[in-house]
Amino acid sequence: MTCMTYEQILAELAEAEKWLGDLGLREEEHRIQEHMQRIERLVQARKEGRDEEATEGDEGRLNMFSFTEAMEFLGIFEAFKDDPPPRLLRRLKDALSGPADLAAESTESNQARNIMFELNLAARLRIRGLPVELPRENPDILTEFEGVPIYIQCKRPFKEGTIPARIEDAASQLKRDLDQAGDPKARGVIAISVSRACNPGELLYRGPNEAAFKKGLGDQIQALGMGHRETWGKIEDARIIGIAYHIISPTVAEDSKILVVGQELVVFPLPERPDLELLAKLTKALELNS
Repeated sequence: MTCMTYEQILAELAEAEKWLGDLGLREEEHRIQEHMQRIERLVQARKEGRDEEATEGDEGRLNMFSFTEAMEFLGIFEAFKDDPPPRLLRRLKDALSGPADLAAESTESNQARNIMFELNLAARLRIRGLPVELPRENPDILTEFEGVPIYIQCKRPFKEGTIPARIEDAASQLKRDLDQAGDPKARGVIAISVSRACNPGELLYRGPNEAAFKKGLGDQIQALGMGHRETWGKIEDARIIGIAYHIISPTVAEDSKILVVGQELVVFPLPERPDLELLAKLTKALELNS
């Protein structure tokens, strides 16, 4: 887990905001400034001994989710600040639009955080030394692992009940993309963010320590993923080898009373695929440490 003070986070965000400007993104086109203002309030609350007050009620809820989204964005900044791939600016512009309050998100305005999920995963790949392409259309992410092209199609269902349909959509898109690629080695992976489906901007996960809440988040998406095994069985294309479930949420470790961005990723191999070893190695490369 990366530990940073609120002041360090603000300094990093200021650097990242300048980077956005250098890329060509105007201040009115992103919500980073609002998140910075809320983290400044957390700084002031800590100085005045009002830490609990700053994480309670509706104001506390907004502070916590601003903290989480800011840290998620800083991961993207860290991955791409020195070598932004083509079309990153377009993705960032879309990802940083929309309402700053997650609870105000609707099916009409959720595209921004859908793209933020794509960039979160792409950043993880880049930080771990894997090549990352952001195609103009599909797939959402293209990488290569041990000489195998990996096509990743990302979905962020708005509600839990829509997860099966989004899995089927992703599988259909991957089949089309793999057909068009014409490379028999290419493989596909479906990535599902359950962050919005599990937490519409209201919940704060708590645990006695970091290990406890990480296990809690992992157990939650493990159970959620296993509940969709029937949908997995409908994916007949053997080139689609796995489904990754991801969650990100504000959390509190009770032993330290500090806010933590909890992230967990669970990858399920699809049944009767010949690429289990490849998927296991890719999963290891994608392990989350924050």
